[in-house]
Amino acid sequence: MKILIVDDHEENLYLLQSLLQGNGYEVFSAGNGVEALKILEAGGIEMIISDILMPIMDGFQLCREVRTSKIFHAIPFIVYTATYTGPQDEELALKMGADRFIIKPCEPDVFMKAVNEVSAETAGRKGPPAVPELEDKDEITRLYSKRLVLKLEKKMQEAEQEMKARKEAEKALRESRDRLIEAQRIAGMGDFTLDVETNALNFSEALLELLKYDKDRIFDPDELHKTVHHPEDMEKINKWFDDGMKSGKDILPPIEYRVICRDGEIKYVRTLGIIRHDEGKPFLIFGTVLDITEHKLLEEQLKENIGNLKQARERLLDQARWLQALNSVSGEIARNNSLDSIFHVALGHLEESFDFVLAGIGLCPENGAPCLLAALSSSGQTLARGLGLEPGTSCPFEKILSPFEASSTPQILNIDTIDTTSLTDDVIELVHSMQKKKLKTLSLAVIEYNRKQVGIFFMLFDREHRHSEMECRFIKGMIEYLSVAIRNRKLYDDLHESYTQLKKTQQIMMDQERIKAMGQMASGIAHDINNTLVPITLYTEALLNNEFGKMEPTCRYLKTIQSAVGDIEETVRRLRSFYKREEKEEFEEVDAEQIIETAVNMARPRWKDIPNRKGIDIELKTEIAPRLEKVSANPSEIREAIINLIFNAVDAMPRGGTITLGAHPYKNEAGNEYLAIEVTDEGKGMNEEQRRRCLEPFYTTKGENGSGLGLAMVTGTMQRHKGEVQIYSLPEEGTAVRLLFPKFIKTIEEKPCKSNEPIELPPLKILYVDDKPELCAVLQEMLSKHGHSVEAFREGKKAVNAFKAAWNREDPFQVVITDMGMPHMDGEEVARLIKEISPGVPIILLSGWGEYINEEDELPPNIDIVLNKPPTISRLLCAVRKLLSRDETTSIEGVIE
Repeated sequence: MKILIVDDHEENLYLLQSLLQGNGYEVFSAGNGVEALKILEAGGIEMIISDILMPIMDGFQLCREVRTSKIFHAIPFIVYTATYTGPQDEELALKMGADRFIIKPCEPDVFMKAVNEVSAETAGRKGPPAVPELEDKDEITRLYSKRLVLKLEKKMQEAEQEMKARKEAEKALRESRDRLIEAQRIAGMGDFTLDVETNALNFSEALLELLKYDKDRIFDPDELHKTVHHPEDMEKINKWFDDGMKSGKDILPPIEYRVICRDGEIKYVRTLGIIRHDEGKPFLIFGTVLDITEHKLLEEQLKENIGNLKQARERLLDQARWLQALNSVSGEIARNNSLDSIFHVALGHLEESFDFVLAGIGLCPENGAPCLLAALSSSGQTLARGLGLEPGTSCPFEKILSPFEASSTPQILNIDTIDTTSLTDDVIELVHSMQKKKLKTLSLAVIEYNRKQVGIFFMLFDREHRHSEMECRFIKGMIEYLSVAIRNRKLYDDLHESYTQLKKTQQIMMDQERIKAMGQMASGIAHDINNTLVPITLYTEALLNNEFGKMEPTCRYLKTIQSAVGDIEETVRRLRSFYKREEKEEFEEVDAEQIIETAVNMARPRWKDIPNRKGIDIELKTEIAPRLEKVSANPSEIREAIINLIFNAVDAMPRGGTITLGAHPYKNEAGNEYLAIEVTDEGKGMNEEQRRRCLEPFYTTKGENGSGLGLAMVTGTMQRHKGEVQIYSLPEEGTAVRLLFPKFIKTIEEKPCKSNEPIELPPLKILYVDDKPELCAVLQEMLSKHGHSVEAFREGKKAVNAFKAAWNREDPFQVVITDMGMPHMDGEEVARLIKEISPGVPIILLSGWGEYINEEDELPPNIDIVLNKPPTISRLLCAVRKLLSRDETTSIEGVIE
C-alpha cells in the first residue's frame, strides 16, 4: 500500500516514514497540504496521514479538499496531530471526512493497529465516507476558524515559553560553543556557513585545522572547488548541492567525498547541510564536515578482508569436504573393508571434487608383473570401454608415467603433446584413442609405500586443467590413504595366514596340555593307589614272616598277593609317562635373554597384531639384567612356558595395557640362588581364592574360553627343571608370575638296598604322621612287632606338639616318619618345625608321591630320606638303620643327602 504522510516537521516525517516502511508500506511525504495535493495528482496514493497545523495549507483544509475532490474523495484519511486542544478537534476532523483521529505521541503498535483497521474498514470504498451534513459552508468556516484560533492561541503560549527557554538556551549555547569547537577538533570535525545571496563562505577554526590551513583563511566557493575539493569528486559535489537547493527541503543529505589538505594530503570527509529559508527561498546553509579518512581506509580494508574471507571460506568448504572424504576412506580402512570397497568410496569422493570424465586406480603386484586396473569411477564407464579399460586388465598409464619422476604428487600431462616415441604399441594406441575422443588433460600419480610403487592413480579431463596447490595436497592425502589401505590388506592377508598357523600351533599345544593334564591326573591316581597298597604290602610281609604264613597253601596265597602288589606298583610307575617325559638328556645350557626374545617374537601375533586389529593397544617391555648366568634347561619347554604366560597376560587385559617380561638373579630366604623369569601384566588380577587354585589342572578364571591347563603345564615344566612357580596378584591391580630356575641341577643316582637279611636295630621311639587312619594303624602295628615304640598322629600340628613335649621331658623321639600331603599342615612344614626343635633327628618322608619326589633328584628341605608308598618293613628299617649309622657304604632305595 502507498501511504502519503503530511507534516511540516522533518523529524516527524522521518520517524513516521521509518515506522511505516518497517511494516512493509511504500511511503511518500509532503511538508504541507499544497505539496500533498501535487503528490495526489500524480496518482497511486491509497491512504493519507496528516498533521493539522502546517504552513500554506493545514490538515483540516487538506482533508476537506480531498473529500470534495471527485478523484481523491475515497482515499482513507487519518489525522495524526500533537496540537490537541480538546474533543472538538476530533469532532471537526471527523465532520470534514477524516476516518480516524490519532493524538501524538502514540505507541508504534497502537498506531499501526489503527492504520490496519482503517485500511480494512475502507477496503473497496468507492465514494467519500458518510459524514454529518453541515447547514452551510459558513458553519464549516466558523467551526474551522474557532478550532484554528484555539490552536494558534495554544501555539502562541508555547512560543512564549519557547522564547523564554531559548534565551536561557542561547546563554548555555554560547558557553558550550567553545566546548563544541574543541570537541570538533578532537573528533576531527568542522563546520562552515554559506550565505546563498552574497556567496560568502565562512570556515570554522576546527575545519581550517582539519584542512591544515591558517585559522584566518577565507575561501570563496570557486576557490574552494579549485583548492580543496578533489577534482574527481567535483561533479558529485555540485550535483549534491544543486539537488539540495532545488528540493525545497531544509536538509542537505549526507555526502562523502575527498578533500585536498594544504600539504597535499588527501582525506575523506562526510558533509551534512542544513538550509535556512526566508519567504520560501534558501538564504543560509550550515554544514558539518567530519573527517572519515580512517573509517574509509578501514572500510576499504574491511572490503578487502571480506573478499579474502570469502575466498578463505570457499577454501575451508573445500577442505572440509576433502577432510570428510579422507575420514570416510579412513573409516573404510579401519573397518578392514575390501580394497574394492575402499577404492570405490575414494573414487566417489574424488568425483564430487573434480570434474574429470574418468578416473581409476591400478595395483602393482609384488612379483614385478605389470600394473592391473583395480577400480574405475562410476562416471565415464562408456568412455572406459571405448578406451579398452576394464578392471582386471593391464593399466597402460604406468608406462606413460615412466619418463617422469614417480611421485604421489599428481603430474599433469597435455594429451595432445604426449611423446609416443618411447612408448609401446598398446600405450600409443591408448594415447591416440584419447586424442580422438578430444580428451585434453591426464593427471597421474604413483601410489607408493616405503618408496616402493604399489599402484597408480589417474584422472582424465576433457578440458585444459591444472591442479591448485590445495587440490594437489588433497590428492596426495587420498593417495597416502590408498597406500595404507593396500599395505593393510597385504598385512591382513599375512596376518590371517599367521593366525591360521598360530591356531594350528595352539591346537597342538592344547593337545600336549591335555596329555600333561592326564599325566597329573594319573599321578594323583598313583598317589591314592600307593596309599591303598600300604596295608596290603605290610600285612602280607608280616604274614609271610610268621609261622602261619609258612604253611601251605597260605604261603602260596600270600606270595601270589605279594606278586600282584608288585604288578600294581609297576603299573603305577608306568603312569609316570603321562606326567613326566624322560628329557634329562635334552637339557642344555641356555641363555635366558635369547629364550625371552624368541618367545616374544613367537607370541607377537597374539599380543600385538590381533589386539591392534580390534583397536586394543598392548605394549610388551623387557627388563633383562646384564650378564645373566646360563642355566641348564630344555629351551623348548621354557619358551612354551613363557609364551603361555604371555597369552594369559593378554587375556587378562581386554582393554589393553603393558606386559613386562624380565629376567634377573634371585636369592630366596634360605640363600639358594636362582635365575628368575617374571611375566607381569596390568590386567584384572585374581583374588586370593583364584590365586591359590590357579595352578590346579582344569581350573580357569576365563570361563568357557579357558581350558585350565596353561598354568598346570607351566608348573609341570618347572617341576621337571627343579624350579618353582611364584604368583602374586591382586584384583584390578594385575598379576606377576615368577619362574625360578636353580643355577645348578645335580643328578643323584639311586641305589636300591641290597640287604635281604633281617635288620637288627635297638628299640626306637618313633613318631609317625599320616592323615590316613588305616595306614597309621598298620605301620604302628608292624614297627611294634619289631620292638619299636610308635606314636601315630593324623594331624601335623598335634605331631609337632607331641615331639616338642617329648623333647622337653628329655624323652625325645629318635626317628620321625611323615606323609607329604596332609590337611592344615603338610609333611614339609612338619619337618621344618621338628628340625627347629631338634636339628639332628632323622626324618623320613613316606609318601605316595615318593617316586616323583625322588625323580627330581633333590630332597625337600629338612627331609633326610624319601621313600615311596607302599614300603616294605625291610626297606623302612633299612632306611632307619642308614640314618642312625650314617654309613656311606650302605644305600637305600630313595634319595639320601
